[in-house]
This record gives sequence, C-alpha cells and structure tokens, in this order.
Amino acid sequence: MKVQSSKHAPAGFKQGFKVQSPKNLFYIIAVIYCLLPVFSFAETREFTLTVTDGEIELNDTKFTVWKYNDMFPGPEIRVKEGDIVTVKVLNKSSVNHGFFFHGLHVGARVAEQEQKIVIEPGYEYTYGPFAAKPSGTHLYHCSFNMAEHLSRGMYGAFIVEAKDEPKFDKELVYIISDWNSKDAKGGVSHGTGHPMSIMDNDVFTINDKVITKDTPIVIDAKKGEKIRVRLANIGHLPHKLTSNKDFTITHEDGYPSPEPKRQNSITIYPGKRHDIVIT
Repeated sequence: MKVQSSKHAPAGFKQGFKVQSPKNLFYIIAVIYCLLPVFSFAETREFTLTVTDGEIELNDTKFTVWKYNDMFPGPEIRVKEGDIVTVKVLNKSSVNHGFFFHGLHVGARVAEQEQKIVIEPGYEYTYGPFAAKPSGTHLYHCSFNMAEHLSRGMYGAFIVEAKDEPKFDKELVYIISDWNSKDAKGGVSHGTGHPMSIMDNDVFTINDKVITKDTPIVIDAKKGEKIRVRLANIGHLPHKLTSNKDFTITHEDGYPSPEPKRQNSITIYPGKRHDIVIT
C-alpha cells in the first residue's frame, strides 16, 4: 500500500498521510475490517476468587483445606476462546498463596506473575489480562507450595469454549484428586503434600464426592443422548476410570485427539485432562 506525506499540513498539526487512489482506500478499509473481530468481539471477563481457611469431611475424616469463594472445588471459570480474562485473588486465609492457569497460554507477562507473585494474608492481586486460549478443559490452582496446597483443595476448572463449540445434550466436568486420611488425622510426620506422604493417599474424589467400588459416579443418560464429560486429574497419583458403556476420547489437554478412540476405560495421569463423549 503506497502512502505519501501531505505537503500542506495545517499549522499546529503534525503531517499525516493521504491515500493516492480509491483502490488504496479500499485496502485500508479491508485491513481495518479484518482486524475488527480481534478487538470488537472479544468479551472482557473479570473474575474474583476469595481464599479462606476451611474444613471438609471425606469418608468420615476431616481435612483442613483452603477454599475459593467458600467452595470445594473452587467455582468453575468458563469463558469463550479469545475472551480477555482477569482474575483477582483476595487472600483472606492465614497463609501465603499464589495462582496458576494450568494448560492455558497466558503470555510472558502473566507467566511471570504466576512465578513471582506471592499474596500474603490480607492482600490481593489481579492476574492478567490475557486472551483465553487454547479452547478446551483446563484448570486453575494455587502456585505457592504447590504440592501441599493442591492436597488441601486449592483448585477449580477453567473451561474455554471453542468458537465452533459442538452441541451436546449434557456436559459434565469431573476433577479427580486423592487425599491422605492418616495425614489428616495427624498420623504422618512428613507433612501434607510431601512425596513420602502422597504415595499413601487412600481417599479418592471426583469433585466433592468420595469414589469407591461401592460408590461410583452414576451418569443419568437417556437413549440417544450425546454427553460430553470433561475429566481432569489434579491429584498426585494416576487414576483409572472404567465405564459399563463405551465412550470416545475426543481431546487430550484441550487438543483434539488425532485418532479418537472408543473404549470403556481410561488412565489419567496427574495434571492431564481428557474429554470423552458418551453416545
């Protein structure tokens, strides 16, 4: 595109540019129009998470935890791909905390915030802004003394819906974790989240429900329904999930599977996320 300086700029104004032909004017309009969706259609989403001291009961054992917005797990954050996101964290608990966007491409500035910012009791910090990407199933969690804080329930789902999000009759989000009942009762000397402790984790949860052979998760599915289940393992151990009905694994860590597989079981390793579809 050719432009040239205006030879007769009014006094008091900096020289600008003038277009040589209507054809060039069309090019300028076309370029601006192409850029508009990047800025005009991205919604700004602001979230606030308040951290407090808390307690939960799993299998008749009380666990000391920290909660986001008085919830365990923390509240689901759900945005659309490309939305501009900020997350304010208010620390009303008794210990230091940080924050991490697990699986999201947040850019160098926010990555530095994740690494360096420590929020002391009584203080707050706003992370971002960043454009939500990639689409898929992700997580957020504390980044300070991470092993212990994950073991104390400091996590939640962060869902980024794709621009061409497919339709389902139902969608379920399941966060898997594991806990040490002996540690909760004061019977472990290594401390919560210590490698010597997590190998003995003996309580397993999906969201806030304890899972055993006798108390499985039951999905109410009607004939002909198409159901997506977003699975994420925030625990310290790998977990194998089995189903009495085959399902298709469509995504791993937010990305489409190159060869979707149909099976009736899946092993999910720590930090991994999988989307499955039941039909």
